[in-house]
Amino acid sequence: MKSKLLCLIALMPMVAMAQDYVLYESQYLTALPGHGQKLSTAIDKHNEKYHAEAPFEAHSRGVINGPRTGDVFWYMGPSTFSDYDKRPTGDAHDNDWANTVLAHASNGPGEYWVKNDELSYTPEGLGDEERPIFLLRFFEVSDNAAFVVLQKQIIEVIAALEQPQPRTMYQKQFQSRDGRDWVAVSTYASWSELDKEDSDGLQRVFSNFPTKFKEMYGDDAWPAFGKKFDEVVLSREDEWQQ
Repeated sequence: MKSKLLCLIALMPMVAMAQDYVLYESQYLTALPGHGQKLSTAIDKHNEKYHAEAPFEAHSRGVINGPRTGDVFWYMGPSTFSDYDKRPTGDAHDNDWANTVLAHASNGPGEYWVKNDELSYTPEGLGDEERPIFLLRFFEVSDNAAFVVLQKQIIEVIAALEQPQPRTMYQKQFQSRDGRDWVAVSTYASWSELDKEDSDGLQRVFSNFPTKFKEMYGDDAWPAFGKKFDEVVLSREDEWQQ
């Protein structure tokens, strides 16, 4: 009976159970040769016409570093799965996407991401300044529960260090084998923020991380944290967008 229950749980889709969750849909688009600017223009026009208002508001960014460099990252939200029963559809919408957007691109992977508020961090006093540079750090994990525990510690240390960049964590919905189980999204107002370093050449928040971690959890907790992190996190991949 126990083995049957575990199999049933493994087959269940990974979906948010609460009604106040935040969901985003995303998709990569690869421009046809010589169609990069035409694709960007087509996406902007499509979004303005069919995705201008919540919960179906959509935007796009260019991937400027990582394995998908050159692709366009399109995303829609914040919304919920229930909203998708009323999402933009029909001949007008579908034909516009097929004939104006996909005339300049090929479809890439589509994904659904749910925000985890408990594992997210927003600096106090963060204003309305534009933060157009995005770092998406994807995690492939072997144990979701253990990963959550580790990320809670990371967020607590980052908050104690008063890191200036917000860090928002999303969990991918539905099972896949692409090494993208979670993503941490950080935003920057300018590239110069990456040059704010200590004399050892590390960004200040990261160079102080081990010291602050030991201060908060004890000296013995630091090596245990590193060992557990290596066990739980199977792979990581950074992607920069702007």
